[in-house]
Amino acid sequence: MSLNYLFHSSFYILSFLSFSMQSTFTFSSFYSLSFYFLFTLSFTHLSFFLSFFFLSFFLSFLHPFLSFFLSFFLFSFFQLSLSFTYIFSSFLRSFFLFSLSLFFLSHFSFFHFLTLSFFISFFLIPSFFFSFFLPNAFFLSFLFISFRLFIYPAFLYVDLFNIHSLIHSFHFFLSFLFLSLYKLDKLFFFSSYLISFLSNFLSF
Repeated sequence: MSLNYLFHSSFYILSFLSFSMQSTFTFSSFYSLSFYFLFTLSFTHLSFFLSFFFLSFFLSFLHPFLSFFLSFFLFSFFQLSLSFTYIFSSFLRSFFLFSLSLFFLSHFSFFHFLTLSFFISFFLIPSFFFSFFLPNAFFLSFLFISFRLFIYPAFLYVDLFNIHSLIHSFHFFLSFLFLSLYKLDKLFFFSSYLISFLSNFLSF
């Protein structure tokens, strides 16, 4: 868990530094990182992060150097406070996964359980195509958020095999690759998605 959390922390720091070093607001950067937060963290964490981001954005009009350091220190404290929440939520989530997996294993055979897990996981395969062929980012985010909320209980027990986290990593890597390479200032985003992919791959 410590290695996985280290990689994810690096992702957040890299992403936030990329935000801070940009003097202008770009919708693609905001959309890509918001998309990741909506899939991985709670809305409370997202609201905290957005407050830090907008503070950094408004300060960038005064002085970019001031914005960079202030946002970096604020986000460091934010990460420290999140570490306790992360440990507690991981414990609750593991306990719930264990209870739910016992329920499914007691009512289905192991082969049916594994087949069902793969079947639900690979529902995400259309996301590879939607990310490239649907230009409307608002519709895309609404589609995936709704999809995640409607079958969220299914994702919980699929996570027993860590399948969906790996698929999510491939999805983020592929769908936002063109965002990362679109401008030179997206280099930090490209690195952060690689870190996110490696973190899930090592925990698989």
